[in-house]
Parts: sequence; C-alpha cells; structure tokens
Amino acid sequence: MSDFYQKNYKAYHEKTFSIDPTSFLAPLAQRLPADAFILDVGCGSGRDLLWMKKRGFDVIGFERSPGLAELARDNAACEVIEGISRHMTLIQSLSTV
Repeated sequence: MSDFYQKNYKAYHEKTFSIDPTSFLAPLAQRLPADAFILDVGCGSGRDLLWMKKRGFDVIGFERSPGLAELARDNAACEVIEGISRHMTLIQSLSTV
C-alpha cells in the first residue's frame, strides 16, 4: 500500500465522508434481502458502512489503513478489520462482496 492513506487519512475523511452515498448505494440496497450481511472492502472512514447500518443491514468493514479503520469504527460503530493482501484470499472466496 502506498503511504498516501497512512499520511492523509484525516484529509481523505474530511473530503469524502460528507458525500451522500444514496445515489449509488440505494440501488444496491433495494436488491438485497433485509437480513443481508455486508462486507465493505476498502471501507475508508465508514461513510457507506454507516449508511447501510442506518438502513438495518448487518455490516462489517475491511480497511488496510489503520487510521481510516479507526475512523470507520468510530463513525459507523461496527467492527472493522484492518487487513492486508494476505486477507484477500478469504475475501475472494465469498460469493458476494
């Protein structure tokens, strides 16, 4: 991973967290069962996790940047796994991500 997100995670959060994800998440959410479990790979600071959680979905995040993972935990109040490429084998084995 580039050091970009390590060094700039707060600035990234400030620029992206306030963007309303409804336009791109609502079509997905409408196609999911109400009890869907969502793994947000590359969850950033948790904006999309929070949106899905507010709509009743069970969510968990996966983020490589420790700074962004911490922000996601704080913002979405859910589990966020800090992961690196060795965890991708598990993620690739899932039927839907």
